[in-house]
Amino acid sequence: TASSNPSDGGTITGANSYAHGAQVNLIATPNEGYEFVDWTDNGVQVSTNTNYSFTADADRTLVANFKLKTYKLTTIVFGQGAVGKTPDNDVYSYGDVVQLTASSAQGWYFTGWSGDISGSVNPAIIIMEKNKTVGATFAANEYKIIATAGNGGNISPSGSVIVNHGENKTFTITPNEGYSIEDLIVDGQSVGPDNSYTFNYVTAEHTIHAIFSSVSST
Repeated sequence: TASSNPSDGGTITGANSYAHGAQVNLIATPNEGYEFVDWTDNGVQVSTNTNYSFTADADRTLVANFKLKTYKLTTIVFGQGAVGKTPDNDVYSYGDVVQLTASSAQGWYFTGWSGDISGSVNPAIIIMEKNKTVGATFAANEYKIIATAGNGGNISPSGSVIVNHGENKTFTITPNEGYSIEDLIVDGQSVGPDNSYTFNYVTAEHTIHAIFSSVSST
């Protein structure tokens, strides 16, 4: 006789009654998601091959042992953020259900999955039936800096300027001929005359306005 362990791990062919001295050929075939481990007789390993042959000389009770296949789940982050796995294992058995949760870094937001998951549902569920790789993409928050200039000069860049979270942005102020820079108004506050101004590590929207005055000729 021959049986499978676990019972749904695979099937066996060749178990039967044999005359003394006959050749016995047993074949263990794993079911989907399982792999063959070995043959045991009363708990003692007798073969590690799926095909096990021997000469019939006594009654024998054999067991074909199987185990669930295991797979790796690799996550890749594009941008700034992290991906949490529940459960968080190094390897997963065939059929395991894993929840993936994307968490954005400050100033970033989650845009979607790639690889073996698509879409942007967060958290997402993935079922392990092979090695899988999942990418999580994050994009930086965008902020507007409104740059304007009064009569007598210009500011560059000007208008509604888009800046990504954490970036620096420098504005250059240039007076026209016969004018000088009188003042820069940043977020409603005077910062004095200067020919350039830099917003460092932008994390919010801002305004900047250049004021010019005419230069008296003598």
